[in-house]
Amino acid sequence: MNLLTQYANEVAVTIERFGNDYNQFIHDFVFFNALSMPIYQFAEQTLNLSEDAKELFGDIC
Repeated sequence: MNLLTQYANEVAVTIERFGNDYNQFIHDFVFFNALSMPIYQFAEQTLNLSEDAKELFGDIC
């Protein structure tokens, strides 16, 4: 499994565990931290995408 997939899965599992409640997210530091780190790491990994991938997905990277 590549890192992008791993971090996306971590986000999904975290949301399953804590729910999809924005209010809880902003008031529960554990939820906030658990979700923020894989999102940050996912964004960092997009810096390593090939030029072809950046062209293909440039609007979201």
